[in-house]
Amino acid sequence: MKITLKKASYSLIATGILELSCLLAGATLPLASITELWIFENKFSIFSLFSTLVSSEEILLAVIVLGFGFLFPLVKIATGYFDGLGSIPGIIQRFSMVDVFLLSFLVYGGKISEAYEVSLGSGFYFLIAALALGYVRSYVISMARD
Repeated sequence: MKITLKKASYSLIATGILELSCLLAGATLPLASITELWIFENKFSIFSLFSTLVSSEEILLAVIVLGFGFLFPLVKIATGYFDGLGSIPGIIQRFSMVDVFLLSFLVYGGKISEAYEVSLGSGFYFLIAALALGYVRSYVISMARD
């Protein structure tokens, strides 16, 4: 198996850079803010959550958060520029951005509970933008092959 760099137009490269920028912003900016009993407020991002879990010695959970929230999407972006990887990009595509899906359950829980309220932060929207840009880039690449 020979891995080669794909030929990409300037627009695809720009889209990839924008997708990477959105991923970095989404991982560092607050994903959500949780207000408990209308008094206590906590904001968290992927990186701050990872740091908190490591300091709490929850290493497995910290690795899962960092892996699915940042590393898988980062590898997905990188593998989009190479040919000869087989089904690896498709497998990674399935597992990246699982945190966005799980965050929807947290928001739902806040809507049905009286004990806490969840507000989505700017990091969430940057992650959604990165996800959308990834699908646009994949679609444009698949159309260029046809």
